[in-house]
Amino acid sequence: MDTLLVKVETDSGIHGWGEGFGFTLVETTRDAIDRLLGPACIGQDVRDIGGLNRMLQKRFHNFGRNGPVSFGISAIDIALWDLAGKIAGKPVHALLGQAGRQRVRAYASLLRYGDPADVERNAAEAVRRGYRDIKLHEIDLGCIRAARRATPSGIPLMLDINCAWDSESDAVDFCEAVQQLEIGWVEEPIWPPEDHAAMARVRAAAPTPIAAGENAANPEDFCRIIEAGAADILQPSVTKVGG
Repeated sequence: MDTLLVKVETDSGIHGWGEGFGFTLVETTRDAIDRLLGPACIGQDVRDIGGLNRMLQKRFHNFGRNGPVSFGISAIDIALWDLAGKIAGKPVHALLGQAGRQRVRAYASLLRYGDPADVERNAAEAVRRGYRDIKLHEIDLGCIRAARRATPSGIPLMLDINCAWDSESDAVDFCEAVQQLEIGWVEEPIWPPEDHAAMARVRAAAPTPIAAGENAANPEDFCRIIEAGAADILQPSVTKVGG
């Protein structure tokens, strides 16, 4: 999976680096920056991060509130925060607020293999490398059970379904089928991901926690998810949501 690295440089020579989502068409995010966002940033005050973000969001909203333009804004915003940290001589987390914890757990996010043997082998390797939380992208129960066999009890499996189910009942049935496998959450089980009312009904009926947010593109999307009661766990992607 490709990602786009963006360098923002000031007239004094200080620079910051940001990252924008690209997936398999990273060139589209680059085009959005080269042809739209970048020229609009020339000459702007790098210290006004919020103001610059709002300007870009409003000026280019007709190109869509989700997609390459939003991904490009994310990259620029991250680069500006990197710049701010360098100018202040502090890590960015110190600019955002006091640390709530000293360590953060990381989970292994595996590919969708579609083969129980491959899933079992890669899940076991993740455990060997020290991960104590593992995310799968499998929808086949045999593959999920294979991962469970490869991981000790106490290591939760998170299931990113990538909006596989078109019906709420199918999504709930799936959650019921996996609930005994120490599931940390089921992520975005139904299509379309912006149908928050349907997601809320799935959440109310499912025995597993529901996660969402990978396809949200801005803070307003997350407010709608929260207001609808559509998820137990929110997952903003900093390279997608504008920074």
